[in-house]
Amino acid sequence: MEPRITGLHGDDRLFSMTPEALSAAVADISIALVEARAVREPFQLRNLRRTCETMLAGLGVSSDIRAQLQSHGLGGVQNRHYDRHDYAPEKAHTLALWAAHMKGVKEGNGQQSNVVRLVRPSIA
Repeated sequence: MEPRITGLHGDDRLFSMTPEALSAAVADISIALVEARAVREPFQLRNLRRTCETMLAGLGVSSDIRAQLQSHGLGGVQNRHYDRHDYAPEKAHTLALWAAHMKGVKEGNGQQSNVVRLVRPSIA
């Protein structure tokens, strides 16, 4: 199944990107945000993945589901050869939980946070 990005072009087109292209895009965004003084230091895609992994663990999501969601699944003979479940319901539930959590962070749900708001720098 191809990932869908809604609103990227004002519609619901299929969108795919290589991991290398995505990492390069994140690096470009990071540099632009540092130059615009919207963030203090540069970041990489792996920083976002690590933050997501850590926060999902804090929300009580099992390591098995986090591994499935982060696209690397689980290792071992049983998982490689016998487990054919696609984990779609579990992933959907986890993404809904993540979206609700991120909405709470954005709205400042009363918890202290070290989240730095990312603003799109204007290009002059």
